[in-house]
Amino acid sequence: MAKLPGDSNPTLAHGECESILAKFPGRLPVFVLRGRGIDPTIPNLPKTKFLVPRDLTFGQFNYVVRRQLNLAPDKALFLFCNNTLLLGSQLMSEVYAAHKGPDGALRVIYMSESTFGSGSGSSSRRLNSHPAADTRWDAALL
Repeated sequence: MAKLPGDSNPTLAHGECESILAKFPGRLPVFVLRGRGIDPTIPNLPKTKFLVPRDLTFGQFNYVVRRQLNLAPDKALFLFCNNTLLLGSQLMSEVYAAHKGPDGALRVIYMSESTFGSGSGSSSRRLNSHPAADTRWDAALL
């Protein structure tokens, strides 16, 4: 199924992932999606589909996403796969093998919290004042 306008969970057509992997054997299909409830000052990514080198680390991929978003240094960016915050030292091939979707694509959700005391208060104060602070991350992810 192709991505529909306003679709928050894009998928690849049956067989599309296999053809991408055959055409680009050193790359992996990755969707990078904005998490729900993210800071509104964080822009949307100009593109959500990436063909990522297999030997890229997750930390390097985080840098690529940060650069695409033009984030200020005082903004933290968290990338999740299947509600899991991953290590920056993991290779994208390992992440793909463990977290790819049924259509063969990896979905990465990005979230942000203000750090270093910037903004309207520290992150811990904002989280503690949230009525469902302990379930915020699960509710915020797709």
